[in-house]
Amino acid sequence: MGFFRQFLLAILYISTMSSVFGQTRTISGSGNWSDSGNWIGGNIGGDVDNDDDVVMNDAVDITIQDMESYTVATLSASKEGSLTIDEGGTLTVTGDVLIDKEFTINVSGDLIINGNLDIAKNLILNVTSTGTVTVLGNVTIAKEAGLHVDGAVEIYGSLTLDKDSSLTGMGTVGVAQGCTTNGTPDLCGDSQIDSSLPVELLFFQTESDGSKVMLNWATATEENFDYFSVQRSKNLSQFNEIGRVQGNGDSQNRIDYQFEDNDPYDGTSYYRLQSIDFDGYTEIFNAVSVFVKASSNFEVYPSILRGSTLNVKFESINDRTLNLLVLDLAGRKKFESQLEIGGTVEIPRGLENGVYFIELWDQDIVNRSRIIISR
Repeated sequence: MGFFRQFLLAILYISTMSSVFGQTRTISGSGNWSDSGNWIGGNIGGDVDNDDDVVMNDAVDITIQDMESYTVATLSASKEGSLTIDEGGTLTVTGDVLIDKEFTINVSGDLIINGNLDIAKNLILNVTSTGTVTVLGNVTIAKEAGLHVDGAVEIYGSLTLDKDSSLTGMGTVGVAQGCTTNGTPDLCGDSQIDSSLPVELLFFQTESDGSKVMLNWATATEENFDYFSVQRSKNLSQFNEIGRVQGNGDSQNRIDYQFEDNDPYDGTSYYRLQSIDFDGYTEIFNAVSVFVKASSNFEVYPSILRGSTLNVKFESINDRTLNLLVLDLAGRKKFESQLEIGGTVEIPRGLENGVYFIELWDQDIVNRSRIIISR
């Protein structure tokens, strides 16, 4: 019976892990993005991993608050709802965003879309003076859209607007690859539309091999361009320059760039580019995240915990005390303890049987493993 039970737990573990990462997360209730009660199954999109596909049900109003930052793979929103990003909040979508009709987007923080933005009719987009919307792909908006922009909208692909749309406000809408209006009025001739972005960034990617972080990006066009400032942050709120890469002045052809950070932070960090023109004009592009493991020798055992003592083996070049967290599959903290390098920790008997994440933290997450509690 013991073997059979362990076998069943192993099957449960494998099937559960296959559904933890990169899954569809659905918002069913209105309120704050960070409230698990607004998500089916209590699984908050972008809370544990950055590759969740998020779906918003009909008539749902959701808000990302100040100091909250989420990264998801795609976002699909049904009709008659709204997405609000408060000042200091950030939503990054690494893929496409698809919005149904009669939807409202309020941006006082940062909305970053690495793919395309496709919106059905009757959109209301409000970008306040503190808000920025960055789309690396194309933006297609159906008829009867109302755009009020006091902040900044930067589109590095093309912009297509259907008829009976309006554009108001004191901000600018930068479009790199052309603007098209299908009908009247011809908003592409509006003074708020700026089709002369000095640097058209095609992509910006990060990759880590465990000891360094490689940054790769490319531009489609450059105009009066001096150099890139490469910047790094641990918390998305304070960025520091770690290097500069010389630009090419004026170009209408693709140019590829590379930069290596040979002394990266452990855990999750963020990189971004700032372009500086010869006339002093600057532009900040969206940040991307990367995870660097602090050590390849990280082991938690036993993998199926029947008692209380969990052994943790973790080698580091710097002897220090780390924080150990036990999280459930929804990412909720169930237990926390301090741990010396290569020590043991007593897991409370009160934790229910099931699958848990074990995370080691310094100032940021440095490694992660999984265990099954079966007592």
